[in-house]
Amino acid sequence: MRINKRRSGYTLLEVSLVAAVITVVSALAYPSLQGMYGYYRVNGAVDAVKTGLAQARARAIEEGKPYRFALAPNGRRFRVAPDEPSFWSGPARPGMNGRGGALEASLPEGVTFSAQEADGQSVGADGWAAPAVFQPDGAAQEDMVLVFRAEGAQPRAVSLRAMTGAVSVRILGPGGR
Repeated sequence: MRINKRRSGYTLLEVSLVAAVITVVSALAYPSLQGMYGYYRVNGAVDAVKTGLAQARARAIEEGKPYRFALAPNGRRFRVAPDEPSFWSGPARPGMNGRGGALEASLPEGVTFSAQEADGQSVGADGWAAPAVFQPDGAAQEDMVLVFRAEGAQPRAVSLRAMTGAVSVRILGPGGR
């Protein structure tokens, strides 16, 4: 009986060829993955801000006092709290569980937003910029547009109608309009 002592395996050339193919496919797929991650980050940020606006409006109606939705100057955080000075100096008071609490949240990593007035001018301010103050009847003091940006994703605009408190989202073109 004859036993074959030859071991099967891959040659160095075959292993190198497979590694080269994997590298090329990865290089081609990377830009698509970056765009996909940017898309999900921006949509997550838009959903978080829409929730914050809805909470501010609901609290204003429920508690019968003005509530403010405000932006941090770094363009990454927002806060919802009663429109009273004690809520806007220092850190946020805990939770919206009970009456009169504050909610502070951050956007996903790599996403920023900025407030714009209807004419497109930036609202920026020292401390918290207050683009929306909801009255006890559910209406906001003025219309507001927030623009969200992330690398690899088209910018989104969230618009608030002051009279109705309605929020809408639209995708902006390459120029941001």
